[in-house]
Amino acid sequence: VASYFRFNSTGAFSVDWYIGKRCNFDCSYCVEYLHDYTSPHVPYENMIKLVDLLHQKHKDNILWSLTGGEPTIHPKFLDLCKYIKDKGSRYTSVTTNGSRTLDYHRELFEYVDGITMSFHFEFMSHRINEYIDKCIKLDDWRIELNSKLAPSTPKKTLILRFMVETGQLENVQKM
Repeated sequence: VASYFRFNSTGAFSVDWYIGKRCNFDCSYCVEYLHDYTSPHVPYENMIKLVDLLHQKHKDNILWSLTGGEPTIHPKFLDLCKYIKDKGSRYTSVTTNGSRTLDYHRELFEYVDGITMSFHFEFMSHRINEYIDKCIKLDDWRIELNSKLAPSTPKKTLILRFMVETGQLENVQKM
């Protein structure tokens, strides 16, 4: 989905890109057309062609929002994010379930401006302490990264989003 938004003061071209349907979770509330375990990954070459096509027309005045399924399970996702960064963009964000390692997310932050982690308790409630530790360390690292950025550079953001179902409020409060 790509469009211009009426209230977008930057005039940037906005791209909401569903990288693929693949997801390592199978949340009961997620609609089937957004995720599965079997869809093939989009070939990297095709993704690069799309980035090049949009960049040719809009240069670095693009707001990229990358999501899925779970975009980080694409084997070339970090390469794609690096490619977008090298081409130039106004802002690039990723929405992920946060299931990848801390090191993976640190590297991802090198290439994108914002990460939104959506926590799905159906699949992570047995790993809450691991996720808490990961988020604290990632946010500390984000703050350190921001301290080194030039004043005119957009600051890195980390947003935590909780998909809460009945009986999970205690876990949200813990996090």
